[in-house]
Amino acid sequence: MSILMTPAYLAATTIPLHHARIGYENLARGAVITASSVAPGSYLQAPASDQTWEWWQATAAHPNPWWCITFTTPTVVNYFAMAAHEVGSAGGTIWIQYDSGAGWVDVADSYLTPTDDSSIMILFEDITCNAIRAIGMGGSFSPRISVMQFGTILEMPRPVKWMGHVPAILNRNFDKRPNVSERGQRLGSSLIRQGLSGQFDVANLGEYWVRSTFDLFIRNSMRYGYFIAWRPDQFPDEVLYGWTDDPIKPVNSQGGVNRLMSVSWGMDCFDWENVTAWSSS
Repeated sequence: MSILMTPAYLAATTIPLHHARIGYENLARGAVITASSVAPGSYLQAPASDQTWEWWQATAAHPNPWWCITFTTPTVVNYFAMAAHEVGSAGGTIWIQYDSGAGWVDVADSYLTPTDDSSIMILFEDITCNAIRAIGMGGSFSPRISVMQFGTILEMPRPVKWMGHVPAILNRNFDKRPNVSERGQRLGSSLIRQGLSGQFDVANLGEYWVRSTFDLFIRNSMRYGYFIAWRPDQFPDEVLYGWTDDPIKPVNSQGGVNRLMSVSWGMDCFDWENVTAWSSS
């Protein structure tokens, strides 16, 4: 399972579970970062970045490695997300702990054991804390991890349109160079680059909500990658991590007393099955 919604989160949310959840806030930026250990060749700060080519890794000797962010003031957190990792391959389990002021406390029911190395998201109730960390155990647990984010989740008040939507995991893109002889014999081909892409269309959004809330995501997407679970209850395995290269521009779609807006945006996604996160290609 790529997304885990704890019972406490399910009890607290008022947004239907077939509406998208977007994890764009990254509280590690500007926070103090610590870890149980740092293996040679890896970088403590790497998961705070949105890049997938470098990583943090604990030393193999540590039985329950952790990666932690500490805040200057008590901060609200309700999601964790991770991409470009090998936790599933290592047979590991991830869960979340927070500093209650009197020691570390498990976020209830936050244990997630990935079956593969696809992007994951854990949603839980609002927690106000001084520090929060991801901790792991199991198997030969010393996986490489490139991206980890903590923050508050963006819950879309309207669903992504169903009709015409191509699920990103089925929307494969590639550039290929065919090789053909002078006389037209096929000599194979070279795959130059490949990836996944998604297109998300959401209609009938309140104009105030777009300006006050969604615009924060728009501004973030100009610079950083983000996570999205487009229909968490129906497709829990389709958590995506990616980035948007073109401006997101909401448009007016309905006037009158209830003025509404619609928005459409594209996303290039990290294709964990076909891309080696730490290769140079």
